[in-house]
Amino acid sequence: MEDAVISGAKLGRSESDGKHTHPSHQNPHAGTIEKIHSREEFKKYFLDPEMFANFREKCIYGEMGHQKCRWTSWRVFLGIFDIGSESKIREKVKQARDAYYKELEKYSNLRTKQKLNPQIDNPLSTDTKNPWNSFFEDNQLKTDIKKDVERTYQDIDFFFTKQAQDMLTNILFVWSKQNPDLSYKQGMNEIVGTLMIVCFTENFTTQNADT
Repeated sequence: MEDAVISGAKLGRSESDGKHTHPSHQNPHAGTIEKIHSREEFKKYFLDPEMFANFREKCIYGEMGHQKCRWTSWRVFLGIFDIGSESKIREKVKQARDAYYKELEKYSNLRTKQKLNPQIDNPLSTDTKNPWNSFFEDNQLKTDIKKDVERTYQDIDFFFTKQAQDMLTNILFVWSKQNPDLSYKQGMNEIVGTLMIVCFTENFTTQNADT
């Protein structure tokens, strides 16, 4: 997941976005994402192995619906990082971010051979080995993704910001490139959008961030 580039207690569009006012602005509480600071729960459940064992059991039986660390819980349960050490968790998060940005950079650049063959390596060539083919395919993929991204959770102002739309597009694009057999399918934007809502809602303060 990308860095939390959008800050503030209510994540909505500003006038500088240059877009028309969304109908949800008629209700001061509509279309916003409220940040929940859950530092205490993080320390209680994820830095104490005994407490975590009890926490995990309660989650299995649906007794922790009120807890405010779902984003961390999912990543722990999926084995993305281990509990008990905040420094190790931070290191795992950093490694995952670095790997993501490396993949994004790789897929965002047109890859060509060092010694270009003008008969093949040019935009007008129809040769199957032409690296421009991948460039055009990626552009089409991004276009398809962006169409759905612009329709994602239209009742939430957060998803009308350029930062959120770029983030959602990039995540879906990288995942699609990593999984070419399945690639992007309509509706994946809603799944990732839901994860983004949980991530930003339960984001810690900048000083204690664990996103």
